[in-house]
Order: sequence, then C-alpha cells, then structure tokens
Amino acid sequence: MRMGLILAIVCAATLFAADPPIALTRLSVPPDALTNAKIEWFGVYFGSNKIGHYRTELRPTDLNNAPAFEETVHGALAMKSLGVELDMKYQERTLFSATPPYALLHKQQRIETDGESQTIEVARRDDGKYRAVIHENGETREFPVEIDYTFADYLTPAVWVADPARKEGDELYVRAFDFESLRPDPEYFLVTAIKHTVAGGVKTRYFELAMRSLKSKIAGTLTADAQGNVYESTIAGMFQIRLEPEIIAKAKGVSVDIFRAGMVKIDRPIGDPSQIESLVLRCPSLIDLPNTKGQQVTTVDGKSVLRLGQSEGPTVKVTAEARLEALRETPEHPIRHPKIAELVGTITAGKQNDEEKVRAILSFVDTFIEDSYTAEPLTVSHLLDKKQGDCTEHTMLFTTLARAAGIPSRDVSGLIYMGDEFQAFGGHAWNEVALDGHWVQIDATWGEFDINATHILFGHEMGNDLAVLTKLAGKTLHVVSVKPAPEEKNR
Repeated sequence: MRMGLILAIVCAATLFAADPPIALTRLSVPPDALTNAKIEWFGVYFGSNKIGHYRTELRPTDLNNAPAFEETVHGALAMKSLGVELDMKYQERTLFSATPPYALLHKQQRIETDGESQTIEVARRDDGKYRAVIHENGETREFPVEIDYTFADYLTPAVWVADPARKEGDELYVRAFDFESLRPDPEYFLVTAIKHTVAGGVKTRYFELAMRSLKSKIAGTLTADAQGNVYESTIAGMFQIRLEPEIIAKAKGVSVDIFRAGMVKIDRPIGDPSQIESLVLRCPSLIDLPNTKGQQVTTVDGKSVLRLGQSEGPTVKVTAEARLEALRETPEHPIRHPKIAELVGTITAGKQNDEEKVRAILSFVDTFIEDSYTAEPLTVSHLLDKKQGDCTEHTMLFTTLARAAGIPSRDVSGLIYMGDEFQAFGGHAWNEVALDGHWVQIDATWGEFDINATHILFGHEMGNDLAVLTKLAGKTLHVVSVKPAPEEKNR
C-alpha cells in the first residue's frame, strides 16, 4: 500500500476520464506540434511536503529513418512510511509516428525500487497490431494488446484548451491508454473556470479544469494556460504536481510519513481487530462507500454510519463484465507464468470446488509470504523469490493464483483497525473473489476467509480510495458499538 500507489498516482496525472456512453474526440495535429521541442520540470508534493520530481522532454526524432515524435519522462520519489525510507525511480519513453495517422510506435516504461526493476514495452508490429513485452526478475513475458491511441489523442486536450472559443462548462472526452494495466482508459475534462492574471508583466488567461478517470476513478483538477500548457495538477486533493524551475523541482523537501498521515482515528479503543464480530462507526461527514457483504452504509443526520461484520450488507452479484475483468492477465498478475501454473496445480490438487480452492490458496499465501513492512517486492516474480511482503504483496499473489485457477478475483483496498496502540485505522489491501456468483471478501494477509469486522472497504478502483481517504484522513470516527467475536471464532 506504499510506493506502488504513489507512483500510479503520479503516472496517472494525465489519464482522466468519465463514465460511458461517451463520444470520444480526436482533434487534428497542428503543424507546429511536429517541430516543437521543450523540456519541463515538475515537483511532486504530498500535502505541503515535497516527495519527488520528474522531468519531461518532447522533441521530433526518427525511428528507422521515418519521422517520429518522442516524449521522455524521468522521475524520482522518496518518502517515509512508519519510519521506513521508500525510494523509487521511474523512466518512460514514448514514440509516435509524425505522419498520418500518427500511430503509437513504441512505449517503454521502467520502474526501479529496492534494487529491483520492471520494464514494460509495447511495440507496433508491421501488421499494425501491438504486442507487450514485460521484463522482470531476469524473466520475460509477452502477450498481445489492443491499442487505439495516437499522437493526435495525446495532443487533443492541449489543442482543445487552446481553442479561443473555449468557455466555462465545456467538456471533453478523449482516448487514452493506461500502459500499466494495458487497457483503454478514456479521459474527461471539464472547464470549471476561466481566469486572468498578470505574469511577467503580461496579462494572461488561464483555465481551471476538473478531471476524472473511467477505470481507476481518479479525480482531480489542473490549471493550464491559453496554449494548453499545464502548470499545476492536484490529484484527489492529496497529491500535487507543479511546474517548477529545475533547481526547485530537484530540491529535496521535508520528510513526511505517508502512513501516519493517512491514519483515521477513533474516539475509543475497541480491542483486538481479529476478535471483533461487528462494529458500528459514525463518520464526521457523508462518505461515499459501497454497500456489500460485510459492510452497510446508511445516512443519519447528514453523516455516514458504517455497520461492519459478516451479517451486514447485501450480497453483490458478479456481472459478466466484472467476471471477465477479474480473470485478466495483467502486468501485475502474471497468471500464465510457469511458476504460477505449477503452484496452482499443487495448491488446488484434490479440491472439489471453488470454495475449497480459495481456502487452499488463502492458506498458502498466508504461510508462504513472511510478513514484512520493509520488504517491497516489485512484482509477483520477485515475490516468489523473496517470499516477504506486506498486505500489497499478499493481495497481489492471491489474485494471481486465484485467476490462474480460473476463479475471478480482484484486489480491493480500504482501512483496517491497527490496534489499540494506535487507536486508529490504517491503509490496507485485501481481495474479493467470486463464489456462487457473488463477491466475497477474504484477507490473505490475516489468513481470514471470513474477514473481521474492522475492514472498511473503499472499493477496487484507486480513485475511490483517494476520494474517501481525502475526506477521512486526520479525522476521528465515533464508535457507536462494538461486539466481540465468540471465543470459538474460526479464523
């Protein structure tokens, strides 16, 4: 729940969208866009604290003697979480054809952390189709991907903003592609205000825009000038990216503990979370949380009341679309990896149904991974070697094994009670699996098939997490009631 989330937020800073049905816009490529070159530096902030920076460069180039346009990004993040130093480096290179239809030609993304790395490459073949290649832990995986994303799509938001006729209330829906999940992720922009200021003695018009993503549900704002150049972007009210001179962007900021900053206090201790059967909490305001098995959210006097426990909430059916998505192979979940296939065969041997398989996988993950908050395996492949990790790694491995066994599974996240020592809830990740046509929550980190009643589910999309955490971080929840589990509780 640490650097991966932060990196995804930074990388997603320009990948925002709205819900379908939508008509996607693809504007023409301006002639001068093919010759423009520029370098920009940005500072990355968590609240008022700087946690990193990145550099972007745009320039015309060529690929195999054909004209092309290139974007490169280099970034670095550094922060603390419960006193542990976390560092990550990010590199990206994107090549588009400089001739119609301006197709994406090649993209490479590399992440480095704790001495480990992962590189994802997507390349366009001669037949116009794309193939992804993933390099990690000395291994290589390949699979086809479908991409409809061009240089025109890349430029459309800036060209759209630069239109002199642009006015408040205008909306834009544009194509985009999330290269981390290797799936389409359209973007949505809304002009919320057009303002004027004086910069360098010159009257300047600038735009404030709202934005939201379709798949990850990340919401935020950005500020751009009349030429479509972005000066500032705020993600979920927590993270900010600012255009800065190089010397300022690269300057180190004040260290901030992101784990403690995201804690949500309660007004009295409630005991061992694993021994709580039901829990009722009242939030200080209205919070948008899902109703599902194990969680019921109601509104009382304008505030959200959470009822947590196995007897609470409705069962949620698995839709055909959700089932398909929860069986996908992704860069994060290598379900066809030979080691995964071998493990699944061993773990599920002799199991008669999906529930037995889920229980077996749950038990395996719980015992296979040694709990470690300082270990940060970058991928499942690294995890199989290290055998150490926190909730993120438990969740990632469980989803991979379940999908490899043909059982739909997805990562979810939210909060869990950290114990009376902290008297607070902290960030946590666990899983949902499809059993008998309904979503069931399980927790591989805690080894719980029936999760304890201190799990507060945000959802399975990053944007949901950030929106809720923004409202709750630093706040105190009121404990309405708590019911201990029977002594015979089967964990």
